[in-house]
Amino acid sequence: MFEFVVRPDRGRVSTQREEQSLSVMLRVQTPDCGPRVPLSLALLIDTSGSMSATLADGRSKIHKVIEALEQLAEHQGLADEDELLLVKFDSAAELLHQGRFAERKRLRPHLRRLADYRGLTHMAVGFDAALRALERAAHPARKILLFTDGRAQDESEVAGRIQNLLDERAIPTVGFGVGPDYNEQLLLQLADGSGGDYHHLDDLDQFGRCLEEHLIAAKREALREARLTFALPEQVQLRHLHRVGTLSGVIPPRDGGWPLGHLSAGQPSVFIARLRLPRRPPGRMRVLSARLDFTLEGESHRLTGDAIVEYTEDQDQIRCSIDPEVREYSAQSASQELIDAARRESDAGRTRELLRQARALTERLDNPALRTAIDRAMDDLTARRGIHPETLKQLASQQRHTARLSRFTPGATGPADADPRAAALDEARARRIREATGLGARRP
Repeated sequence: MFEFVVRPDRGRVSTQREEQSLSVMLRVQTPDCGPRVPLSLALLIDTSGSMSATLADGRSKIHKVIEALEQLAEHQGLADEDELLLVKFDSAAELLHQGRFAERKRLRPHLRRLADYRGLTHMAVGFDAALRALERAAHPARKILLFTDGRAQDESEVAGRIQNLLDERAIPTVGFGVGPDYNEQLLLQLADGSGGDYHHLDDLDQFGRCLEEHLIAAKREALREARLTFALPEQVQLRHLHRVGTLSGVIPPRDGGWPLGHLSAGQPSVFIARLRLPRRPPGRMRVLSARLDFTLEGESHRLTGDAIVEYTEDQDQIRCSIDPEVREYSAQSASQELIDAARRESDAGRTRELLRQARALTERLDNPALRTAIDRAMDDLTARRGIHPETLKQLASQQRHTARLSRFTPGATGPADADPRAAALDEARARRIREATGLGARRP
């Protein structure tokens, strides 16, 4: 059974404020749909001249990528019927291999030859070659893994035409950046626009864990080409939509809606819509109507839900109407905003303040990995009045991958040291709020 929950972070808002923010959670829960689907996986490799440069660990960038690909070629998450495609790009692009995972021995000679290529970084040419090959792919479930170290000569074309093609064909792209010089903003844009992901390729153990997550997710995808659209009353503004929970990221609007890509079966997919509300007199108001469209086993489906709040002058009622699950996801979304702003900020003092606020949120969320990345960035500010480029890339990557499902989300587990009595009280409180306000209604 499908579940589509639409719920604000508090059931009541103030009549006294000229303008206020409201976070609305949209949680999609899909049933586990049985056997995993086979996957066609395109490996898109930057073989430009800069990939031969040596990293701090003594290996060249391209040899680090080759080691990662050799690890992939033996990964237990892939089955014999899965398909691997290998495309290299520099000044030109070439499809080097396309075959079933069972035939991966044929892939190995091509991996070793990747270090022999040279040229400029024409990324759009590489994507065109990968997309042409995927048109002939054996399976409808398709994904691209991109490995690159530099700034492409054709970045505007990648951000425009290629991004549109990935969206139209519903092909998620997972970007792995190597070294300190690549354009993480481009990889983030490709990830968010295609429903994919971005990683800073730091160590191979980390790559193995990332790969396993992506292979499992790709094989569990059940809701395909999912898309959200919203109807808002006059004067209510939608500031942005964030993916939260197990993976974080901004979802950009496209053609009047918000494409979500493919959603996995068996686990919740959670999103936060950040609204700006106008001042109003006391009374109930529907602040957002959401519609989720998707395809399941070739058939189109639609789910709908509304977010309703009550304007009141009673501050105690407002405080008592806070929903702990939505508030936790809202804090994840807020930390994303703060870190994004810090990465763009040029003033060192302002950057430090934004990171300090983000760090405070990570402490509330019990997120030590992201807190460590923020501390490293703040140490850079102290030592050199700026953040080292590689630290920025690590921060952007950690920001996306250290989120987790709220302990109040059905089926999720909280921290091992969480007080079960407090969790039970909070959940009971959230249930009373939903029952009293009539919020969070769902329609199959």
